[in-house]
Amino acid sequence: MAYIEEEVRHAIADNERLTPAVLLARIKPLRFYVDQLMAGGQHPPQRARLYTAAAYLSGLLGALTLDLGAFKVAQAYAAEAFDLADAAQQSDVQAWARATQSLIAYYVGNYHDALAYAQDGLRRAGTSPHRIRLVINGQARALARLGDQRGVDRAVDDAFTMLSDYPSSAPVSESLTLGPYCHARTAANAATAYLALGRTVGVINHLTTAITAFDAAGLAGPQALSRLDLATAHLQRPNPDPDQAAGLAVEALTLTAEQRFESVHQRARQFLTASQSYTHRPQLRYVAELLADRSQIGAAAPSDLPLLP
Repeated sequence: MAYIEEEVRHAIADNERLTPAVLLARIKPLRFYVDQLMAGGQHPPQRARLYTAAAYLSGLLGALTLDLGAFKVAQAYAAEAFDLADAAQQSDVQAWARATQSLIAYYVGNYHDALAYAQDGLRRAGTSPHRIRLVINGQARALARLGDQRGVDRAVDDAFTMLSDYPSSAPVSESLTLGPYCHARTAANAATAYLALGRTVGVINHLTTAITAFDAAGLAGPQALSRLDLATAHLQRPNPDPDQAAGLAVEALTLTAEQRFESVHQRARQFLTASQSYTHRPQLRYVAELLADRSQIGAAAPSDLPLLP
């Protein structure tokens, strides 16, 4: 169990550092191994630890298959993660799994589900550090897509207030962190929510803070997402700067040139939609060409994806 738990921690830390396909290939046999162990007999404390590890692995597989654009597989893995956490009666793990389900539902476009998962996770979280992720990554972004401006303001305020409870949190937390969300991710998610509402006040400051932290950590996915949001913010300013926006979008797609992140591709498409008034500019056409060329990078065929045990 100590070995399995250590591997889970390493895998969560390596998410966004390794390509989704590479990490998926590493996690798939470990998840199958844990499934084989679950068919045996263990003392109750050991079994609870085993179910917890299985929940984290299934949730991670859900996030990785989401990155590869396999939405149905991702949703199935995330649902399995919650079922395992529920069977183990681990409320903290249940909250973590709900946050992962909310993340997947958001990128699938099921914003009502994303909000419902986040809200249920908060009911289960108690004083868990997962509250920050559930509020800012789950609630705030889903509420923004549903047009609830007051709800977004409350969620953002709550998330930044919660951050003060964890002054020693890491400069940049993992995307699927087992601890509290960091300030950089909280700021980046707040910016995403406000941009969806068409509000740019304060967004550029949030994104500048986030980009500095993500660049220092060398996390290509968050680096790209924050640049794409900043690019969109430059288009939505009273005095738009389409050339600067296009330059940021090119940086984002260059940073992730060898990787496939569904989130980056979706955000790039949203940027191009926002920039339709400037499609005559060569820089914007170049962004469209880059996205078209790289939309298939790392895409997995159905036979390459892990099947549920």
